[in-house]
Amino acid sequence: MEERGVSYEEEVERYRRVIDALNGELVELLRRRVDAALEVGRVKMRHGRPVRDRAREEAVVGRVRAMAESLELDPTGVERVLRDVIRLCLEAEEAAR
Repeated sequence: MEERGVSYEEEVERYRRVIDALNGELVELLRRRVDAALEVGRVKMRHGRPVRDRAREEAVVGRVRAMAESLELDPTGVERVLRDVIRLCLEAEEAAR
């Protein structure tokens, strides 16, 4: 439903600005997650552990799927995004070795 006196462009632009801001926050969170993964990678290297810990990954995926469900988000879609984030972090850890 169109707000009185507000054009489509004005109305949709409001929401696009919100989306743009959220995209910026997502990128900042990704930077923080990669930084944390790099720290974990340093600890793993000092202790002679492999970069990949599949059991940990699956536990994280399970918890995030449950969070997605509780927020009424598609858990499969959220899992897909999370697995891409995990891959991003693993690639950063591998590159740092």
